[in-house]
Amino acid sequence: MCDASEAFLISGSMKKIHTLCLSAFFLLVSMVHGAVAQANHTNTSRAGSDYFIARVKHKLKKEGIIASISIDIGTDESHPLRGQVSNLPEGKIRVGRGYNVQVIGNETDMLNYFEEQGWKWVDVKEIIVINAQYLQYLFKC
Repeated sequence: MCDASEAFLISGSMKKIHTLCLSAFFLLVSMVHGAVAQANHTNTSRAGSDYFIARVKHKLKKEGIIASISIDIGTDESHPLRGQVSNLPEGKIRVGRGYNVQVIGNETDMLNYFEEQGWKWVDVKEIIVINAQYLQYLFKC
């Protein structure tokens, strides 16, 4: 028969085994979730990843801080945003096609729109070009 100290050691070991089993279970679930997410992304996109850059310049006006936005999708004719985004002269962007066109003029709406479209914001940097300061957002699909 076990005395009290042996029973305590056994119950402590059982706790460790229980914790280890739970950790292994959650690790397995997260690995499966990651594999499924990767498979879904691979099945819904063309080979490789697509990127674009959004540049935002801020100005201080009477109304507050005003953002000027521009989008750079590069020169690839097969880019998924080709024909869906355009830069407007007043520092806004036009997004969408046909009857589903929006004009976006601030960072929050821009981030929300592209997130809804499946683009992921992967990086942001402060860029200075000849005394002009920009925030440069990198998006990936």
